[in-house]
Amino acid sequence: MPLIKSIQNKPSIIVVNKDFLLGVRVSSPCPVIFIRRAGEAIDIKSSDSSETALKRERIDCPTGKFQPIVCASHPDYDDDIMSAKETLGKIFNYLDPLEPFERMAKAIELLSEQDKRFQ
Repeated sequence: MPLIKSIQNKPSIIVVNKDFLLGVRVSSPCPVIFIRRAGEAIDIKSSDSSETALKRERIDCPTGKFQPIVCASHPDYDDDIMSAKETLGKIFNYLDPLEPFERMAKAIELLSEQDKRFQ
């Protein structure tokens, strides 16, 4: 994966918000973890990799500031979930790991409404 290999400071995990992106793990040197909010509805019709078959772990925010999340790893890399759970748990003390994805989605939505090039 050229993008990941070109990074000078290698990530300890790659976090994604779409389960089909777990396939990146096959060519990634580090764990790829899918996250979503606990209790969030799953659109099974649009999910090719069928999130329902993934081994999932719930992580609760220790401070209670953020809604719990559910994370999953690639089915062939089940051990990834445990190391990622520890890392995400530390991050979760201070930050909502889903906030960057929500911010990007909002920016794209605003662009599509305000800029003709993105409509």
